[in-house]
Amino acid sequence: MKKYILLFSVVLVALLFISNTKENDQSNEKIIICHIPPGEPENAHPIEIDLHAWPAHEAHGDVIGDCSQSSRPDDGQDDIHKDETVF
Repeated sequence: MKKYILLFSVVLVALLFISNTKENDQSNEKIIICHIPPGEPENAHPIEIDLHAWPAHEAHGDVIGDCSQSSRPDDGQDDIHKDETVF
């Protein structure tokens, strides 16, 4: 009888583990980010990542969305002469 209880317990735990793993696989939401390699902002390029990986990418300066000029962080370098008025 103890063998059957042990066997049942092992099977139950295995089924719970498999069920939880399938739910996690189905909930892997992907997002597109502009990956800006540290020290190489000119090599920025869009990549698709799992949503759970976003905090690590955000921490080193990546932004959500493609790498269009509007989605990249403003370092002020492109607009240095933009506000100058010529008379």
